[in-house]
Amino acid sequence: MDLQKHITSNFGLFLKSDCKYYKLFHTVNKSNLHTHDYFEIIFSPYQKITHLINGETQILPAGSIIFIRPDDYHDIANPNKTPMEIHFFAFTKKMFHEIFEFLSSNTVFPLFMQSRLSPHVVLTPVQVEHLIFQINQMAVNDTIMHDYQTIQIRCVLTYIFTTHFIKNYFDIQNKIPDWLVSVRTQMENIENFSMGVNRMAELSNFSQGHLSRMMQKYYGETTIDFINNLRLSYIADGLVNSNQSIISLSCNCGYNNLSWMYTLFKKKYGVSPAKFRKQYFKK
Repeated sequence: MDLQKHITSNFGLFLKSDCKYYKLFHTVNKSNLHTHDYFEIIFSPYQKITHLINGETQILPAGSIIFIRPDDYHDIANPNKTPMEIHFFAFTKKMFHEIFEFLSSNTVFPLFMQSRLSPHVVLTPVQVEHLIFQINQMAVNDTIMHDYQTIQIRCVLTYIFTTHFIKNYFDIQNKIPDWLVSVRTQMENIENFSMGVNRMAELSNFSQGHLSRMMQKYYGETTIDFINNLRLSYIADGLVNSNQSIISLSCNCGYNNLSWMYTLFKKKYGVSPAKFRKQYFKK
């Protein structure tokens, strides 16, 4: 079965619903990297999963839940060709924001949106069976009222986010080394983030490699991603609240390559710096 073709054709039913659920047995071995404009939860309860995401590979154990964001370039590989039971939840941007607004969890929102790799959690065997039980309780056949299906899927998604993703986030937060919290705080000053990764490693007294591993482990982003977000936020703020030129803002925060800054800025904000200023500049 062509996995993406099947999903795309069925999830076209978003015209009638904010969310869809499917269980598939994935056997395709060929790569089919793709992207889409909706969110997706992928759950592999019983088998190891190889996930290709934004140019990198995640090899995750059985019981993994993966969160896919709009525009993530990804695919599920199946090198063993053994049928894999995979559960898919697809839901619109509107529904995602409604869930997080309901949960009042804006503090963890960056965890889901800013990391290069897809956020994921690994369930214990007991947790796997509990989630499978909840999924099996959903009325996903065509004989049940459509609105009731949607409510059930929303409930399961909310359960996944609160019980697994958000809980995992706070568990990790409680374990973050004090030195790493301190370094991140210091890096928020322009005199530090303008100097880049070298400065962050210097403040931490660790190697760049160790620092990046710790950032990935506790915050789900690399040191480069972290610094780029600080720099781009500085530029965006300057575009809105000052008359400084784009070149000046770029150089001030450490970007010597204007073309590269434009590429990163458009990827983060969806428009060029000039268009961003035109839309949001405060006169």
